[in-house]
Amino acid sequence: MPKHAPEKFRSLTLTLAAAFFILSAVVLFISGSVQTYFNFQAQRHIVSARQELIARNAGDAVKRFVQKRLNTLKTASRFSGRSGDPARQDRKLFLENLRNSDPAFRQVTMVNARELESHTSFRPAGGPPDLLGRQKGPDKREMFSQTGRGQNYIGPLYIDAATHEPLVLMAVPIMDAMENLKGILLAEVNLKLMQDMVGTLKVGDSGRSYVVDRRGNLLAFGDISRVLKQENLIRLHEVSRFVTGGGPGAGPVASKGIMDTYVVTGHAPLDNPDWAVITELPAMEAYQPLIQMYKLSALSILLGLILAIMTGLYLSKKITRPLIDLRNAAVKIGRGELNTQITVAAGNEIGDLAHAFNQMARNLRETTTSIEALNKEITERKKAEGKIKAAYAELKTAQDRLGQSEKMAAVGQLAAGVAHEMNNPLGIILGFAQSLVKRLKEGEPLALPLKTIEREAVRCKNLVQNLLTFSRTQKNEQQELLDLNSQVESALALVEAQTKTRGVELIREPGAGLPMIKAGKIRIQQIIINLANNAVDAMPKGGTLTVGTMLSDRRPGYVEIKVGDTGMGIPKELQKKIFEPFFTTKEVGKGTGLGLSLVYEIARAYGGDIELESEEGKGAKFTVFLPVRAEAAPGGSL
Repeated sequence: MPKHAPEKFRSLTLTLAAAFFILSAVVLFISGSVQTYFNFQAQRHIVSARQELIARNAGDAVKRFVQKRLNTLKTASRFSGRSGDPARQDRKLFLENLRNSDPAFRQVTMVNARELESHTSFRPAGGPPDLLGRQKGPDKREMFSQTGRGQNYIGPLYIDAATHEPLVLMAVPIMDAMENLKGILLAEVNLKLMQDMVGTLKVGDSGRSYVVDRRGNLLAFGDISRVLKQENLIRLHEVSRFVTGGGPGAGPVASKGIMDTYVVTGHAPLDNPDWAVITELPAMEAYQPLIQMYKLSALSILLGLILAIMTGLYLSKKITRPLIDLRNAAVKIGRGELNTQITVAAGNEIGDLAHAFNQMARNLRETTTSIEALNKEITERKKAEGKIKAAYAELKTAQDRLGQSEKMAAVGQLAAGVAHEMNNPLGIILGFAQSLVKRLKEGEPLALPLKTIEREAVRCKNLVQNLLTFSRTQKNEQQELLDLNSQVESALALVEAQTKTRGVELIREPGAGLPMIKAGKIRIQQIIINLANNAVDAMPKGGTLTVGTMLSDRRPGYVEIKVGDTGMGIPKELQKKIFEPFFTTKEVGKGTGLGLSLVYEIARAYGGDIELESEEGKGAKFTVFLPVRAEAAPGGSL
């Protein structure tokens, strides 16, 4: 199995764990998102309802403040209307008592139906009392219109130039016993007390409240300087909702407040007066429970993810562990450990796979055993066949050699007989021819024929001598330890003149450090001369004759004599016949056919051999193998 297989299983484990983690994360994210959404909506309604309740409570407090002053004025107006027309001194005392009854009353005035001031009680503050003069035309008409219909009136906020106090004018009608308008009771009310009350209203831990009129003007706030500036807050979302007629209820999640920070707001309209109390709670405080819930949800999701990772790793390892065991078992079987078995206790598909794997291993072991037995039998048969083939080859070689030996022996006997019969007559003919040649003078008619007879007789004598050499057993040949390179050089000295005459380049390649051989000098030189002469004859147009020696690599314990030429080469179909006696490829009269046969017999007689490598048209190379310091085969024919 590849080396990266463990990484693959680790990758599978991580993949399964990652898949479980992603699935768990998606489920947790969806459930958390849905839960968060509904919790947010619920918390939003809770915050809105709480703000509305706070605003309503604050509005009730402001309303009680205003209503208390109106109720005081109403009670005084009913008493004044039913007491007839008291004396001027009594009215003054009445108004002073009324003014002193509430510190919020700055001055009180009683006006008759003809809008003529009857009497005023004024708390000195650096200016003449003139309540009617403080009302502008439209506001004044509105006041008389509402009181004329029997309604109470509360005017707009104004700031006293001397005291810088926020003031508002309140008026109630004075009705007689017949419910006819008798006059108006006016009071200038200092809103500083309401300002202080609004500043102390508790809205959460860090919230605030303030009062605005229908125009969005700030009437009361903890920061009196902003009230004195008569700041208009219609830009604020909750104030704008009140001004435009939006009723109390859930506002936006968060909007900019009076302090220019994000707040959750609510308002409570007072109806009479047409004011509203605005409450603001910082968004972080308003949604603190939701934020805590978010934190708890995030922590729960984080713990869920950690649990999912741990569970995913546990389950993935539990799933992949049997697979890893199967993998390891397969690796062992691949190494040849066929007795490997795995144990998986699971009763599911993986357990079935393990049982099937074990059965496969048993079947494979049985099959492998059968195959090994069969292979062993086949191997033994192949060895036997090889031995038979080798024995047959040796037998064939022995048969060939025996046939060649018998042939050579027969030829040798024939050659010996012919040579003996021809040797004496040739000697006599050669002797007479040489004697006559010596007696004749140059230019005589018989001189040329006699020289021809002498030359041909010498040629015949050499042929007879070769026949005798080929057929004679050299039992008494003198053998000695020879330096092969020296013998080769001596033989080449005899043929070097012929190579130069025939235009053949002679190249010597003597081997270095050759061991000595045991042989006869003449026979070794005959090998070199015969091979060299054949090579020169094979190159009628000149060429290269290479003669070298070396210690044999192919046959340990042997030296090699290599004779190569660049001549015509020997056809493949003739290469098996060239060592037979009297076989030649030369023209008639140019060879006896005994040279290569003689070389073959000498090499075999010394326990050696000869090989031929040749391609037609690419020259030939003869290699003679001679044993190192080997005795010549006893009785070998040379």
